[in-house]
Amino acid sequence: DRGQKLGPVDLNIIVRDTFGVPVDPFEITFTLFDRSTGIPVPIGLENRIPVRTGIGIYFIDDTLPIDANLGDWEARYFLRETDASPFRTVIIDFRVRSPGSPVTGFLARLSDRERELTRRLRVMLRDNNPDRNYRFRPPLRESVIQNFTERIGFIWEDEELFTYLTIGLDATNLAPPKTFFFSLDALPEEWSTVVLTAAAMYAVQALVLNWVADEFSYSIGGISLDLSKSEKYASARDGFKDMWVDQREQAKLTVRFQRGLQQRLMGSGGIFHLGPFSRSGVVNVRNFL
Repeated sequence: DRGQKLGPVDLNIIVRDTFGVPVDPFEITFTLFDRSTGIPVPIGLENRIPVRTGIGIYFIDDTLPIDANLGDWEARYFLRETDASPFRTVIIDFRVRSPGSPVTGFLARLSDRERELTRRLRVMLRDNNPDRNYRFRPPLRESVIQNFTERIGFIWEDEELFTYLTIGLDATNLAPPKTFFFSLDALPEEWSTVVLTAAAMYAVQALVLNWVADEFSYSIGGISLDLSKSEKYASARDGFKDMWVDQREQAKLTVRFQRGLQQRLMGSGGIFHLGPFSRSGVVNVRNFL
């Protein structure tokens, strides 16, 4: 919000080493940029020092201007691991709005139940808190070698996750045996995990398609770069698929259904299995055979 005092849970960052252990960088500064006009413009002093609340944990202690432009902004952290290391830039995108203004965007068009399922799917995919972690890494096979600028953001947009939810719901409804059809709003809680797992499967499948188009291998001067993640995402997709098939089958077994003639309880004689209407002219043992 305009005029909001930023605190420890706003635009914070956790710096880790290669093994995921929080560490303090040799140097860390930040600058706020107004990107509402399409061109990033620095706001306030540049290269300020953030507040440290723990090992590797920092946040921006600042107040947004009361007349700040509404729209897209970004916070840029500048870090270096040692005195001899180059600076690396981490960009966190955020939006500035008027205080008390309603939530806008795709989620505003969804029902409370649909928003909750979308949120749970993002948590399930570990895409729930992408702007809180940065790791110092050496140039590895799947890392950027010269440009260490990293834009922190969500992997999937809200509209994408909702689309995967609807596809996962359709796949679950249509899976045999045919029982009855749920909507996301009327989805029983005990069936939500089945649909979420199916949605996660389709979400990861989308990443497989992206990486099939983007992966490549490059080698020059003894330095090689190999970007190949499609197989790893495909493995994760198959894991979600196996879970979904098992959950779907178990969920379908809980639905009690029967289609056929309603009959009286077992009677006497040897033709009770033919039903109650076994008198002459209707059906008897000879006609049945």
